[in-house]
Amino acid sequence: MKLLYLGPSLGGGILALIIGFIVSTLLFIIAIFLKPIKLLIKLIKGKKK
Repeated sequence: MKLLYLGPSLGGGILALIIGFIVSTLLFIIAIFLKPIKLLIKLIKGKKK
């Protein structure tokens, strides 16, 4: 059985995949929490006026 040479491109692709996954997950979490916080700030500022 011959071993396949995957080369450095596979390592770069895996690194890009991991970084992309982490960034997209962080953006998703930020988006989930940012919308309600903005709504609360808007409601608090509306009540003070």
